[in-house]
Amino acid sequence: MAKPTFSKSGAATWTSDKGEAVPYSRTKQPNQYHEASEDGTDQVVDLGSSFHMIPLTFVHISSSNYDDLITFFDDGNVNWSANTFTYTDSGSTGHTVRLIPRTFKESKTAAMYTVSMTLKET
Repeated sequence: MAKPTFSKSGAATWTSDKGEAVPYSRTKQPNQYHEASEDGTDQVVDLGSSFHMIPLTFVHISSSNYDDLITFFDDGNVNWSANTFTYTDSGSTGHTVRLIPRTFKESKTAAMYTVSMTLKET
């Protein structure tokens, strides 16, 4: 299996040095807003077509690989959630995606990082 990559024209490609920690998954999400009215009745508003979300976790990536990941997202061509990029999964399938804001999480143990995020397929 190939190692997953993030790529964008004009930005340095990032390749995971460990692969995905969990098997690749892609879930369909309805594009709806939901809340209860004052009388407790459910109110649902359709906001357009459904979309796919891709949750990712990379475990025990090296400090240099982590730095390269941050460099990729900091690049003005990507700019974290501002622009789309291509995620190529471990099965070598490319997906045009955008990072969902506030889903990038990291933790560090010794010199290794665990990073999780959720991507929205566009």
